Amino acid sequence: MRAGQRRGAGAAGAEGRWGPPGDGPGPAGRAASAAAALATALILTACGAPVGPGGDQAGVRSRPAAGAGTSAAPLTPLAPLPEGVTVVAENPPGEDPDRAAVAAVVELQAALLRALHGGDEDAVLARAVPGSPAAGTLSDRLAEDRPAPAGRFVFHHIAVGRYTPDLVQIDACLDQTAVVPAPTEPIQWTGFTMRRDGDGWRAAAILTDPVGLLPDGPCGT
Repeated sequence: MRAGQRRGAGAAGAEGRWGPPGDGPGPAGRAASAAAALATALILTACGAPVGPGGDQAGVRSRPAAGAGTSAAPLTPLAPLPEGVTVVAENPPGEDPDRAAVAAVVELQAALLRALHGGDEDAVLARAVPGSPAAGTLSDRLAEDRPAPAGRFVFHHIAVGRYTPDLVQIDACLDQTAVVPAPTEPIQWTGFTMRRDGDGWRAAAILTDPVGLLPDGPCGT
């Protein structure tokens, strides 16, 4: 297997998505994604991460990120990326633990891109909760047979909400308009359910919804 190619076909398909799409663009698809994220939180409750008072869907989805509307420094991966690849989170939260959770999403995206360019696939799966929906999504993505993407991956419109201090929901838009090969859906809403693991965070679920740049949409300008 040469670098930049993956074996097999995964559930994510051939459209540059992190995982299965929602019900389509617009509020219905985003509501379904939110419900799925909440269902994941309830599953994790049974695994020892209780969802306490105030961990309802509305509270998780509506609270703005700590750095929203400020000049918080962008987040980029700590380790080098393949040539021609950039990952950045614009205007992330300015303070921990929210900033650290968003940084974990950036590092997850970076690890995935390194693996797609011939790097360590185990480093990707190590950033997911074992046996979680996120682990399945990432395994499917690694198994896909298509060229490794290059270009600029930009997270923006970032918001963080909490189920518990150790279980958070990160919503963000992922701009892949400068990525080649060009994905079918270059602008996506993404939802990451992140669980604290020691001093870091692991992904429990990864959800996406292609939304474009509609003025009244979540990723509009």
